[in-house]
Amino acid sequence: MTNRCYRNLEIPAEFKPWDFGTFDTHVELPIEPDMVNKEIHDFFNSLNLDVQGGRYFYCMPNQTYNLHIDNVSIPEWTRINWIYGGEGSEMIWYNLKPGKTPTVYKNTLGVDVHGYDINDCYEICRSSLSSVALVNVSIVHTLKNQNIPRHCYSINVSSNGTSDRLKWDNAIKLMSPYIKDQTHAL
Repeated sequence: MTNRCYRNLEIPAEFKPWDFGTFDTHVELPIEPDMVNKEIHDFFNSLNLDVQGGRYFYCMPNQTYNLHIDNVSIPEWTRINWIYGGEGSEMIWYNLKPGKTPTVYKNTLGVDVHGYDINDCYEICRSSLSSVALVNVSIVHTLKNQNIPRHCYSINVSSNGTSDRLKWDNAIKLMSPYIKDQTHAL
């Protein structure tokens, strides 16, 4: 089965992380489009895509996220993640077992998120992602961090002039020249 969870990327534009400060707890903050540097905007514009902002995640040492889907209303939704620190951390994807259902909770930004019990799921894929990766956030997933703080800038992109978020198959097609590896699910 071909991996529909992630691809490590080599993007020919330097991402310049926004300085959100320092934290002593898990943090999730919005990233506005103007917080993303021009070189990244120009790169995505060359692919007929627009940067729509995203989320910044600070993950404390040894923290594990709840199993969740970022937005259930956008099937096959992808994000581009730039990751700093967190060496050895793993992003893990799961399928929901038949007959099991999610619970709905609000994240730190007050957005409804579908959460899942690990006993209701089975693992399908895992990776210690490289510094930049295409990730499918419409599949149940989590992050297990190691003993080093992890900063993740998770960027949403859409088709030029629309709010249509980049979906997996289109992302693979558009990003194929920048895919670093060809990985497979478990």
